[in-house]
Amino acid sequence: ITLVALAQAGHMDAFDPLYRRVGGLVFNVTLKRTNHDWARTQDVASETWLTAMRVIDQFTGTCEDDFRRWLLGIARYRNLKFHDAFRSRELQSTAATSGDSFFKRAASQPTDDAEDSAHEALRVQLRRAVESLPAMQRQIVLLRIDGASTAEIAQATGYTPHQVTAAVRRARTMLRRRLNDAQSQPD
Repeated sequence: ITLVALAQAGHMDAFDPLYRRVGGLVFNVTLKRTNHDWARTQDVASETWLTAMRVIDQFTGTCEDDFRRWLLGIARYRNLKFHDAFRSRELQSTAATSGDSFFKRAASQPTDDAEDSAHEALRVQLRRAVESLPAMQRQIVLLRIDGASTAEIAQATGYTPHQVTAAVRRARTMLRRRLNDAQSQPD
């Protein structure tokens, strides 16, 4: 029986060896994603493990490599949530310190600025393009976006560094094609 299965069965002491095996990878990927903000990285990594302990019964993988991928997904989500909360507090703080109603509206509503709209449209196209990638390429691209190196991605996924490099190259080609196709489509 694996450590993951023990953790799912309620043996919380199984998390200690899992943490020793995967904790460094989670921390390093998060550290890169937070631009080396140690405090934020520690918060995100801690929240990742707390979330994993809380929802381990929802894990459907069959091996420790699946657990690694699942855990990195949780870390990515926790980091995004942390960033969203920080950005929201930053906007609210700006609105509170300025009597200008413009800042209050900016904190609560998206702007109508053409540039913001264009950026949002590109983000939507990119998200759709990434979601349309085959599972292996999508997973590797998401880890790369999170700042993971080829070696870290190989360790997290169980693929060789050569497979990771090839998958990134194929994914870039597919993304470029899909984004060009999306931009050439009439609105």
